[in-house]
Amino acid sequence: MAANATASVLAPHGGTIHAMWIPCVVFAHVFAGYFMLRMLLVMFPKATADFKRKFCCGSSTSTQQKHTPKPVSPKAAAAQHVRFDTASSPDQSKGAAAAAAAAAAKDANMGRSTTTYYDADDEEAGLPDISAAGNGAATGVPSQRSQLLMRRLSTMIRPMAMEWQDIGCSYNTSSGMRTVLKAVYGKAEPGDMLALMGPSGAGKSTLMDILAGRKSVGNLTGSVLVNGLPRKKDEFARKTAYVPQDDNFMPTMTVLETCSYYATLTLPRKLGKATRQERIKEVLAAMGLSHTTGTLVGGTLPGGIILRGLSGGERKRLSIANGIMSTPCIVFLDEPTSGLDSFAALSVMSYMRSMAGSGQTVVSSIHQPRAAIWALFDAVTLLSMGRLMFYGPREEMSPWFSEGCGYPYDPRMHGLVSDWGMDLVNIGFKKPESLFGRMMNTLEELDTAADAFRKRYLAGQNGLTAPAAAARGAPPPAGSPTPSDTEFALLDAAYGSPGSNANTQQGGAQAVAAMNRALDTVQEAEQRGGNAGSAGEQQGGCCGMGGRKPSSASWFTQFRVLLWREFLSVTRNPADVAGRCLIFSWLAIFVGLIYYNLSSDVDSLRARLNVLFVEPVILLLLPYVYMSLYTADKQYYIADSSAKLYHPSAYYVAKQMAVMPFAILNVLLFSFTLYGLAGLRPDGWAIGINGLMSVLMYLIAAQVLAFAAVVTPNQDVAFMLAIAWTAVNLLMSNFMVRYKDMTQVWFSQLRYISAMGYAFEGYAQAEFKGIKYSCAGGLAPSITAYLPIFLPNTPILRGTLVTGQLANPGADCVVELGSILEYFELFRPLWMIVVILVGYLLFFHIVTYLGFLWLTKKEKR
Repeated sequence: MAANATASVLAPHGGTIHAMWIPCVVFAHVFAGYFMLRMLLVMFPKATADFKRKFCCGSSTSTQQKHTPKPVSPKAAAAQHVRFDTASSPDQSKGAAAAAAAAAAKDANMGRSTTTYYDADDEEAGLPDISAAGNGAATGVPSQRSQLLMRRLSTMIRPMAMEWQDIGCSYNTSSGMRTVLKAVYGKAEPGDMLALMGPSGAGKSTLMDILAGRKSVGNLTGSVLVNGLPRKKDEFARKTAYVPQDDNFMPTMTVLETCSYYATLTLPRKLGKATRQERIKEVLAAMGLSHTTGTLVGGTLPGGIILRGLSGGERKRLSIANGIMSTPCIVFLDEPTSGLDSFAALSVMSYMRSMAGSGQTVVSSIHQPRAAIWALFDAVTLLSMGRLMFYGPREEMSPWFSEGCGYPYDPRMHGLVSDWGMDLVNIGFKKPESLFGRMMNTLEELDTAADAFRKRYLAGQNGLTAPAAAARGAPPPAGSPTPSDTEFALLDAAYGSPGSNANTQQGGAQAVAAMNRALDTVQEAEQRGGNAGSAGEQQGGCCGMGGRKPSSASWFTQFRVLLWREFLSVTRNPADVAGRCLIFSWLAIFVGLIYYNLSSDVDSLRARLNVLFVEPVILLLLPYVYMSLYTADKQYYIADSSAKLYHPSAYYVAKQMAVMPFAILNVLLFSFTLYGLAGLRPDGWAIGINGLMSVLMYLIAAQVLAFAAVVTPNQDVAFMLAIAWTAVNLLMSNFMVRYKDMTQVWFSQLRYISAMGYAFEGYAQAEFKGIKYSCAGGLAPSITAYLPIFLPNTPILRGTLVTGQLANPGADCVVELGSILEYFELFRPLWMIVVILVGYLLFFHIVTYLGFLWLTKKEKR
C-alpha cells in the first residue's frame, strides 16, 4: 500500500493497454477447449478408442494382438460351476463336478465352439480381467468370487419383518377432507415378495411412501412395526432401499461410474476394491447392463442440453441395480417394470425373486404383470379408492372374492387372476356384465367388500405367517453370530486386486478353502443360535450389506466420492466449466472494447467510474444464467438425502470445493481482461484489489442464488427472491444516487446490506486513492465550449482570460483523484471492506447449508 502514502502523478499517456489481457483471453479459450474435448471423448468412447489404437498404440498388428479374445477351456469353465463346499463327501463332489462340467460344456459350446471368450469391453471400462481366473461372465454363471461374496451375504442377512396396522392418510382441501388411504393392514415377512396393486388413484404410491418412511405431509394415522417394535425412521432408512419410479442420475456419468458412486457410499468400508467391483459387475449383469459400463447415463442437462445415453428401460434397470447394490433388508420398488419390455421385466423381477429367496423382503407396486411375473409374488395387497380390498397369499385372492364376496372368477372370461382383480375393483368405468361378468361398480360395493375383508383380517384369517415365510427358506432371526471382519480380507485375498496376476484359481485356493470353512462354521453357529438376541438387536442387527450404519462410508470417504462426482458433473457439462469460461471471457472483451484505451487525464474520469460500476453489475447478473444448475443440484441432493447416502456437510463441502476454483478462475480472467483492455490504473496492488473485489462480488451473488434455489419451492420463486436482492444492491451501490443525497434517510439504511456498495467502494479506492492526474494540457475544447452553455448567465466564462486559463493552466496543474472518494464518501479502509465482504459470503454459506439441512427433513415426494 505504499502508493497511498505519496500521491503519484500520471501524465497523459494516450491510454496504456496492459498486455495481460492477451494471455488471459488465450488461456480462457484453450482452457474451455480442453474441457470441451474431454466431453466429446466421453460422449464418443468408440471413436476415442479407435483414435488411440490408430495413433497411440503402434501398428494395427500389435493392437489386434492386444485385443485378441482369451480362450477358456471347457475344463476351466466347468470349475466355475463347482460349489466350494469342504463338508461334502468326495463322491458327492465328484458327481457335482461332473454335472457342473456337463452344464459348463453346454454353456461354453452353445452349439458352435468349445471355447468361451471374455468381453473386451471389460478392459475398456476399467473392470478386472477375470476371465483367466475362471470368471463366468461369458457363460452366464457367477464367478468364484461372486459365489463367495453371495455366500458371505447369505450368512449376514437378518430378518426384518414389517407389519402395518390401520394405515390412513387424508388431506385438508378447499372442498373438504380428501381420504387417500383408509384402514389398510398387512405385513411383509423376510423372504416375501409382496405386490401392491390397484387402479390409478388407489393409493399405492402413498402406501409405499408410508411403508418406506418417506411420508410426512397429510393427516397420517396407524402404525408401522419392525420386528414387533415401533420403527426408527433413520435406522430403518439405512437398512432398506427405495427405488423410485423416476431416477435422479447425473447425465454426465457413465454406468460404471454411477454404480461405483453408489457402491462406495453403501457397501461396507471393510469390503476390498476387488470385491466391490465384483459386486458392481454382478448387479449390472443381473439387470442386463453389462454391455453399457462405458456408456453415459445421458438425459437433459441443466440448461436444456440433451445428452444421449441410456434408453428409458436401461435407466430403470440401472436404478434398480443401484438400489440393490448393498443387499438391503427390504427393497421398495415403485413401478419397477414400467418402461421395460416383457423379457426385461421378467428378468428384473426374477432377480428380485432370488433376492427374496435369500431372506430379503421385496415390496413392489406393479401394473398388469404378465403371468410369469405374477407367479413370482408370494403375497398381494389390492387397493381401490384407498380401501384395502385384499391382502394375503397370491393364490388366495380369487377364492376370497369368489367365495367370500360373491364375485365369481371365470378363467375363460377373465383371463389372468391379476387382471381380473384389477378389473373387479376399478369403479371408474362402465363394466357390462355380458363382457366382464359380475363386478363392483359403486363405492358402496367397494366399502362392503373392504369391510368384509377387514373383519376377516382382524379375526386372524389373514395372509402369511412366520412359519410360511420360514418354509420358503428365510434366514434365522437376529442375534445369531455373524462372520468376522477378516472374511472380507480372505475374500479379496482369494483373487487379489483387479487386474493383478494373483487373480487365479490356483493362487486363491487356500483362501477359498479358509473362506468356506469360516462360513460353514458361522452357518452351524447360526443354526444352534436359534432365536438368540434381544428385540432391540433384531431391529438394529446387520442385514446384509444393506444393514449399514452411518459409518458405512466415513465422512472423508463421502467427501472424496462426492468431490469426484461433482468434478465430473461440472467438467463434462458443456454449459458449466467450458461454457462459463467462454462467457466470462467474451463479456470482458465486449465491455473492454467499449471502454477501450482510456486515457489517464481528466476527460477519462467519467468513463473510469462507469467501468468500475459496470464490472460488479455484470458479476452480479452472471449467476442468473446458471439458475438451472442450482435447481438441478437441489434435486440431486433431495434424492440422495432421502436414501441417507451421505451427511449434508460432506456434500456441501465437496460441492464448494469442486465449483469454487473454477468460479475464481473465471472471475479473474474476466477481471484481468477487462482491466487490461480498459487501461485502468497500472499498479500491481490496484490490479490485485480489483481482482479480489471481483471474486468476492461474484461468489456472493452466486451464493445468494444458490440460497434462493434451496429455500424456495421452484425456480420462478427463486428468481423473484434473487431479483429483489439484486435490485437492492444496484440501487444502494452509492453510484446511481449518493447516500447523502437521499431525502428518505431511513431508507438509505438499506445500503448496509448492499454487497455491491462495498465492492464499488473497493474498486474506487484501488483506482483513485493516492493518485493525481496532470492537467497541464488543459481541459478538452468540448468541455470549455460547454461551460458557457451550461452556465448561460455567467459572462466571465466567455472571456478570453478564463477560457485561456482553462485551456492552458500551466505545467504544475494536477487533478487530485482522491476528491472523487470524498465526493462519494468512500472512506472505509480496504481491509475493512474485504472483511465485510468475506463475512457477507460466510453468512450466506451458513444459511444455505441450513437450508440443505431443512430440505433433509422435508417430505421428498
